[in-house]
Amino acid sequence: MKYKIILLMLLLLSVSIFINSSTAFALTGDEALAKLSERLASAGTMKGKINISYQSGEIYSGIFMYMQPGKLYVKFTDPPGKLIVTNGKKLWIYDSTTDVCGVQELETYGEVSEDNEKQIKPRLRGGIQQFLQGYESTFTSGSSSQNIIELLNPNKIYSDIKFILNSDFMLISAVFKNAEGNGFSIKLSDLKTGEKITPGIFNFKAPANAQVIKNPLDVR
Repeated sequence: MKYKIILLMLLLLSVSIFINSSTAFALTGDEALAKLSERLASAGTMKGKINISYQSGEIYSGIFMYMQPGKLYVKFTDPPGKLIVTNGKKLWIYDSTTDVCGVQELETYGEVSEDNEKQIKPRLRGGIQQFLQGYESTFTSGSSSQNIIELLNPNKIYSDIKFILNSDFMLISAVFKNAEGNGFSIKLSDLKTGEKITPGIFNFKAPANAQVIKNPLDVR
């Protein structure tokens, strides 16, 4: 599992909600993003299936549970054994096949330099606005079954981001690409909102015999 996908996934889940379709067709890109972000506060909880596909051919699929604000539980079933959990303050990345658990302190995790390029690694508490800072956004109302928010910034690692929504403005997928056209896509399905989730599931405890690696995302 590539670490850089983890926080991007958290932010993506933060916008998988409905917006008011009566005003959507007049929205600018920034207005559409603002509405998506505003609705996060009232989304409460979400459950569903998630699929992550890399340009290289790697595919990860599983189930997720999300609770406002910033709590996430993802269990990958194909390939099995990988678990991602955050309570908004700590992020655990556990692989039962290797018995290795990365533990990241999120409050101290910011943008770092890698290969002389700035990589997007936002603080969770900054929300989607901080993650998308510097992008130019446009909103396109296409066919009755598809609407798109596109974000462009040639100075970012992922210079082209698309949020694809259905006719009810529920997020159905997102695509992240770099200047060379490489990247990954995320698809959400079977989404349910407002269902009861036990908060304790977002506090992970690594098995006693696991190798624990502290703050792996801070490695330069």
